Amino acid sequence: MKKSYLLNYFALLIFNLSLAQTIDATHVEINFHGDSNPQNLTAFQSGFYFTATDGTFADFGRELWYCDGTPEGIQMVKDIYSGQNSSEPEFLVVINDLLYFTADDGVHGTELWKSDGTESGTVMVKDIRPANNDDYNGPTNFINFNGELFFTATDDINGRELWKSDGTESGTLMVKDIRQNGSSSPTNLFVFNNALYFVADNGVDGYELWKSDGTETGTTMVKDINTNSSGVNNINQFLILNDHFYFYGTNGVSGFELWKSDGTDAGTTMVKDIVPGFNSSNFSLKGTVLNNIIIFEASNGSDGLELWKTDGTEAGTTMIRNINGINSSSISNSNNNLYIKFNNEVYFLANDNVNGNEIWKTDGTTVGTTLLKDIRAGNSSITAIKFHVDEINNKLLFFTASTNSSTRTLWVSDGSTNGTIELSSIEDSNISGLEENFISLNNSTVFTGQDPKYGNELWFTDGTINNTAFFADMNFSNSSSPAKFTNVNGELFFRARGTETGNQLFKSDGTFQGTQMVKDINSGNNSIGDDSEMTEINGTLFFSANDGTNGNELWKSDGTENGTVMVKDINIGNQSSMQYSNAVQPITAINDLLYFYANDGVNGTELWRSDGTETGTYMIKDIYTGNSNNSSFPRSFVTLNNIIYFIANDNTGTALWTTDGTESGTVKIINLNDMRVLNTVNNKLIIVAETSGTTYGPHDLWVSDGTVAGTTHIQEFEGGIDSNIRFTTTLNDEFYFVAKIPFFGRKGIYKTDGTIAGTVLLYDGSSHPTINNVDIDDIVTCGNNVYFAVKPYSGFNEELWRTDGVTTTQIADSNTDDFAYIRGFACYNNNLLYLAESPAHNIWAINDNLNAPVHLDINVINGTNLNGSNSIQQIGTSNNNIYFSARNNESGIELYISDIDASTLSTDDYFNAANYDEKKLVQAYPNPANDFVHIKSLTNVNITSFELWDLSGKKLQTYVSKSFERNITYDVKHLNTGIYLVKARLSNGNISNLKLIIN
Repeated sequence: MKKSYLLNYFALLIFNLSLAQTIDATHVEINFHGDSNPQNLTAFQSGFYFTATDGTFADFGRELWYCDGTPEGIQMVKDIYSGQNSSEPEFLVVINDLLYFTADDGVHGTELWKSDGTESGTVMVKDIRPANNDDYNGPTNFINFNGELFFTATDDINGRELWKSDGTESGTLMVKDIRQNGSSSPTNLFVFNNALYFVADNGVDGYELWKSDGTETGTTMVKDINTNSSGVNNINQFLILNDHFYFYGTNGVSGFELWKSDGTDAGTTMVKDIVPGFNSSNFSLKGTVLNNIIIFEASNGSDGLELWKTDGTEAGTTMIRNINGINSSSISNSNNNLYIKFNNEVYFLANDNVNGNEIWKTDGTTVGTTLLKDIRAGNSSITAIKFHVDEINNKLLFFTASTNSSTRTLWVSDGSTNGTIELSSIEDSNISGLEENFISLNNSTVFTGQDPKYGNELWFTDGTINNTAFFADMNFSNSSSPAKFTNVNGELFFRARGTETGNQLFKSDGTFQGTQMVKDINSGNNSIGDDSEMTEINGTLFFSANDGTNGNELWKSDGTENGTVMVKDINIGNQSSMQYSNAVQPITAINDLLYFYANDGVNGTELWRSDGTETGTYMIKDIYTGNSNNSSFPRSFVTLNNIIYFIANDNTGTALWTTDGTESGTVKIINLNDMRVLNTVNNKLIIVAETSGTTYGPHDLWVSDGTVAGTTHIQEFEGGIDSNIRFTTTLNDEFYFVAKIPFFGRKGIYKTDGTIAGTVLLYDGSSHPTINNVDIDDIVTCGNNVYFAVKPYSGFNEELWRTDGVTTTQIADSNTDDFAYIRGFACYNNNLLYLAESPAHNIWAINDNLNAPVHLDINVINGTNLNGSNSIQQIGTSNNNIYFSARNNESGIELYISDIDASTLSTDDYFNAANYDEKKLVQAYPNPANDFVHIKSLTNVNITSFELWDLSGKKLQTYVSKSFERNITYDVKHLNTGIYLVKARLSNGNISNLKLIIN
């Protein structure tokens, strides 16, 4: 029996020590905003390729991504131009299960690439311009023709010409040098009747219509339409109807008019001279095909740009309707080819001179050409850039605005007036150069849109309001930057930046679900400043905040939105009564009352108190009388024998004051020059003031019993630059402080009990063997020790020391990997926590029972562990949790929570025989086990996960309970005979450790 007990004890001890090296942390994303700006959505199999960025270009620029049709199946294919740069993939075309596109890898310039969807299979096809790394003038105009890629490019020898590629380097070559000693600049590539057609300039005939069968000899001009100049524009639209394709051209006599071609010289003819003579009815074709006609826009010279149709004959080319009924244009040239076929009608934008520019539809007849809906009421106009038809759900999707706002939101139409509605408040991006993107797959449409929470990301819709939702967030790099961690009854209150809320008040109970914004105090703006102190009284948090109306005033919060309110508008109106910029606003709680300074706009910054109510918040006394420019700035409130003392200024300088909370009971005790520090130890007031006649700042130590006669000088310390005593703490009723050592002028650590004899030097910086001018700016009490950091003057903390008032020893130095400087002190369960490396990937811990610090590796259980440039920024604690802010490349600076139990870091013997069974919250049975074991919660709280460890301290497995059971059945047949340890995590944040024997 004794042997078994010892075995169990040492097993638990080993488990305890192993956990002391690793702590689990939960990543809590508060600010999801950040723009990945996805675009170039290109269908492939059941998903799509696209390009996206990390928003800030801190880690990668715009690169190639792929989605398999699910949010979980999104990943970057390859960081082609590694680092912060962008490879800028463009012209994405899928041919025979390969994606072709252009990209710049930073070495070869913009060239032709291909991808099979894997990183290793994403490669450059050919360096077409081998001596040029320019990111401009790469290949363009990609099109699939007979299973090969055709495009235009220049090799810097032959100019920009027609090229083709079969996906190999040797199979990537120029089809024909159409314009020798120059560029023919082929554009508008399209396929018709098994031939590739395009517009090109051979240097003799101008821009004319060409075609190619993919060979040099088979690449010829179709017709020299204008023998004197260019017959077609190099920016044109070609629409195919039956056995002809249609476009706009000019023969040099008739101006630009509607033409058609069957691909032969003789079969390339003008359809109709809509504006007789040299004037043009348009300069490029804008429209679409509807059944056996083409709907397009044209001007007959008298009615302006209106809606026309053609069946390919002169007689069948007519105006459908003069929509506005006057001789000015109903259709704007800026509509950018917004013609789309939906439900056997064509949709387009037009202005009837009554409703403004709105969406219209036509079936090709005059009576069938009607306004869809007056989306923006009255004669105001909407803006729309692109229509998308979701053929699966038979819906028309587009972005537009229904008010005078420039913000376009997502709309849907089923073709009826009532069925044309705003689908969602998701907005179209207003970023220049980003295109609207829609792609329909898997019974819905994925599109690019933005909202205040997520930024510009991917969304999906089936055309209904209920099924329009967020799809995937590739970038949430904006930081919430949590700070000002304050423990209130075991919950952490802190300031953080939400998505669109500025710096606001948040709280956390140590769980992901329990981390939330308490209140959006000043919507869209910062409400809590960097220097506002937070103070707790009986579970209520008091702080300074600005609601955007009343300035910075005193607020309180019970952790609920309704219970977060301004206590009082002290400086009435939009002026601030409390400090908020480059100045600390101290708030001190004494006997369930707040003491602080505030400015009511009349008396200057004076002494105030508050019981948390408006009527109980009032000025105690105007100490520095006169006007609003005279301020006493009362500060450093302490109590001695139930009497409140503080420092304040009046017209005689700084002085020690006392108050009983009344004006008459607020009196000055004694003037001491430049008082800055006031504390209490050993039933005495400890004061730091400047009374030795120098100008370097206060370095005289005084003691007082609260009377003039009982206020005496203890010791003067060395003066000089940086000699003021300001870094202090207390331990065991003694006052510890940093001061310059007399005669040596070096920094040291002193303590005092308020007597001359009890004022002793504990650490002498003048004797440091390597640092000539020791400086100490960080001193903190934790457990039974005072810890302080040693550094060179104007340098960074290189060493960590501690003293218990008797023994002073160095416990850490810079001898660690990636050491930067010691910083970020926080005390948790008598353990001093701090950071040392840069970037800081782990936390260091030291306590009274350890002779040297141990580092705590951070295991982020719901995200990426911290590595590389990612780092911990700041540490905070509550009763049961460690909190820290940290930056990772995906999220920016966000909050992390570690629910460390007492066994991990505490100096208590958590696993001793007396209390082990009492603390056990989870049971394992049967135990020993040889087949299955049940891990059961002994309370009404569910188990969220458990870890299995062996006795060497190695974690073997993590089991996550997807349904949060009270009783989990676990198969142990794969385990060898022996003793194992289980760390079970409960849904309330508690952790229970138990022993498991496998037989």
